[in-house]
Amino acid sequence: MDARYVYQNYLVTEKDRNLNGAFIRLWDFATQMCGENYDALKASQAEGWQWNGPQVTREYPPDIEIDKLQPDSNGFRAVPYKVRLTFHDQQRRVTKVESFTAVEKLPSIPKQ
Repeated sequence: MDARYVYQNYLVTEKDRNLNGAFIRLWDFATQMCGENYDALKASQAEGWQWNGPQVTREYPPDIEIDKLQPDSNGFRAVPYKVRLTFHDQQRRVTKVESFTAVEKLPSIPKQ
C-alpha cells in the first residue's frame, strides 16, 4: 500500500521525484515480505486501489534557503522540512491532523 501511495501521489504526478528511491525500497520490501513469486510492482500500480492511510504533505524550504545551508564533513546538507498527516473518516471529513519536522540529507552541489 505504501508503494502504491508513493507511486500514484508523488511519482506519477511528479510532485516529488525525490521519492523514486523510497518507491524502489518499498517495492523491494514488499517482494521480500510476500515472496519472489508475488508481483509487487503490478500490485503497486493496480487499478481501483485506494489508500486508507493519512494524506501526507511535505513542505520544503525554498531552494534559495537550501543553497545557503553549509554541508557537513561528508558533503551533505541537513534540510529540515515540515510533514503534515491529515486523517479522514469514511466520508472524507478530516478527523485528525498531526504535524512534525523531519530532516533530509541532500548532497551538496558544487557552484559552477
